[in-house]
Amino acid sequence: MEDQLLQEQTKPPHQQDFNIQTQLTQQHHQLLAKDEEFHLQRAKKNWALHGDRNTSFFHQSIVKRTRKKRIVYLQNANGSDSTTHEQLSDTLIAYFQNIFSNHNSTNPNQIDAGQHVLTLQDAQHINSIPDKHELHTIIKHMRSNASPGPDGLNAAFYKLAWPWLADDVYTLVRDFYTSAFFHTKINHTYIALIPKKNAIHGSSRF
Repeated sequence: MEDQLLQEQTKPPHQQDFNIQTQLTQQHHQLLAKDEEFHLQRAKKNWALHGDRNTSFFHQSIVKRTRKKRIVYLQNANGSDSTTHEQLSDTLIAYFQNIFSNHNSTNPNQIDAGQHVLTLQDAQHINSIPDKHELHTIIKHMRSNASPGPDGLNAAFYKLAWPWLADDVYTLVRDFYTSAFFHTKINHTYIALIPKKNAIHGSSRF
């Protein structure tokens, strides 16, 4: 498309078709915008959000960010270090299993909510099934360009496809509220570790 536009612009003025140039320019900007959205989700640069174009500097920043965020090692609770892929995986799984496990023995007729304890009778007031309008409101307030999960679909997709996805989403939520069953694959996500400070040799310690 850039070659076609260049060919039109290099013609003598009396042979140039300005309507074709306008159409090619608009299509070119649309393609750049789509390509920029793709790389925006990967690079997460604020300046890209404000209109920077798809340049070599933009791609180099992605490569540099990837190298900087590479996990060299993780420190275990006992003070040892995990360095191999398998050790890193085991360390992460053990850590998140520990913080998301309930170690408190509570009354089965009570639900622990932080510092407050709710009885099952109280919990019934907050256990009502949300309707389609409430679900749509939640989705509309989600950040459109947030990084997608393993399915590759971000909030922008659900906003645009809501008219033909509403029934499926509502059925999924309703079944969860009535059966308390949630397929484990639905809850799959990516967890990104954010470096707090730079360690030696340019690697990041988490």
